[in-house]
Amino acid sequence: MWWIGCDEFMKVFAYRHRIDKGTLNEWRGKLTGLREHGERITLKVVRLCDLWRETVDAKALCAVALWDGLKREGRV
Repeated sequence: MWWIGCDEFMKVFAYRHRIDKGTLNEWRGKLTGLREHGERITLKVVRLCDLWRETVDAKALCAVALWDGLKREGRV
């Protein structure tokens, strides 16, 4: 039997702020990243409730699960 563990600790912060649709549309598809380091990042704006469908990033998925649990308990 294999046991896998991790001692990594990270703090998760939530910041809620309404952004108008015009600003979201400006951000959608925006190119970011350090070009001199070969980074070519395209911003994709998704609803929080759809994030689990859009990423395989474990930290993002854990944060969404934590947020959903806190919402269910009425703590946010």
